[in-house]
Amino acid sequence: MRLEQNTVHRKTFSPWYDTELMCLVTILFSVLVFLFCLAGISVCNEKEEFQNYIWVPTFLMMMSGGLFLSLIIRLTGRSVTRYRNRNLNGFS
Repeated sequence: MRLEQNTVHRKTFSPWYDTELMCLVTILFSVLVFLFCLAGISVCNEKEEFQNYIWVPTFLMMMSGGLFLSLIIRLTGRSVTRYRNRNLNGFS
């Protein structure tokens, strides 16, 4: 992240894809992909000819779960940092 040139007040700029709104939209999308993968795994288990391809929805489910956890950790860290900064500045 780039910093402002003013040395007294260094405000970090976050890119548009790292804003809270986009993180929440990505979390929602990853949950939908996770649910879609659960349906895909159940279909693979029902049909015998698809059982060789169960790795595809399983892999997608692991990737969407990892993305979900990564974004939750990132947003939680931001909230904790914002809360600590608010308390350090004397705002309750």
